[in-house]
Amino acid sequence: MSYRLIRVFCAAPGNLEKEKQLFQDAAAECNAAEGMAAGCLFVPLSVSLKLKGQDVVDANIRLSDYFLLVLDDTWGPPGKSFEHDYLLAEACRAGAELPMREVIVFLKDTPADRVEADLERFRRAIAESAAPRHHVFRDAAEFGLQVRALLSEWLESEVHPARQAGSGQ
Repeated sequence: MSYRLIRVFCAAPGNLEKEKQLFQDAAAECNAAEGMAAGCLFVPLSVSLKLKGQDVVDANIRLSDYFLLVLDDTWGPPGKSFEHDYLLAEACRAGAELPMREVIVFLKDTPADRVEADLERFRRAIAESAAPRHHVFRDAAEFGLQVRALLSEWLESEVHPARQAGSGQ
């Protein structure tokens, strides 16, 4: 059987390594429980330490169907910030010639006084505008459940696009 591959890129700084692993676990679980039977498989792509050149990261983002940004209290270290990746993913989503369908942000529930100023402004802006779609999570376990539910939702939209379009989501 031939499967349609759905690439999901997850950008998460090194301090969220557990969440990145839970993302990969959720993709594997969704593939086994739902994806194989539907003829679709998620291909999880991720970066946390940015050890490879930014051009490799950028190329993978451009090829992705979905993008997850997972943040705690910082965009990441100078020169290796995940803000660039987020902005590229948003530009890809806006480009009709690219496969990016959705960009979602996951924010760890961190007290505002512990969050760097630029990121806190971003957190407030997306909370006020509700765009992009975002989720707040208390801990890694909650993040894992949220990602697993999101993957099921995306799989449903891939398998039955008309059903999703008609649901108002």
